[in-house]
Amino acid sequence: MSRGRTVPEANSLANSLIFLELAIHSVAMMLQLPWGRPLMFGSARHPVTNLYPVEVSGWDASEVFFVEKSELEWDEAAGKQVVLHRMLREGAHVFVRLIQSSSSERSYPVPYEARYAGSTADGHWQFRLLAVKKRVDQIGPALMGSAPESS
Repeated sequence: MSRGRTVPEANSLANSLIFLELAIHSVAMMLQLPWGRPLMFGSARHPVTNLYPVEVSGWDASEVFFVEKSELEWDEAAGKQVVLHRMLREGAHVFVRLIQSSSSERSYPVPYEARYAGSTADGHWQFRLLAVKKRVDQIGPALMGSAPESS
């Protein structure tokens, strides 16, 4: 008799775990959107804002490497923003990694360009995060495996 009771409970637990895993992966995928805008529903009157725990790393304005926990604020109007305890150089590149407290899988850091957006009342620095675009460098003949001809 007790065996019949555990099957629905096990199915319910399995469904909950599957939903949780899908939600975590959805957030991770949204962080990595190439165009830097989330796919969210809302309206101009009621913009959607989400907060995600993240780890931010990079080099600060003094060129000292740092790793800092923060919250990624993500809304339709302002895009992605973080508040840090240190100032960054304008246009500095930082890496943002989603902190997944309930998953054994580790997320990967995503590079962003940080733009100063203001300071908070308690003296911290707020930065808007922009997706880093790939740079296409011109490839010279030496890089293509052939040496330039000399005259």
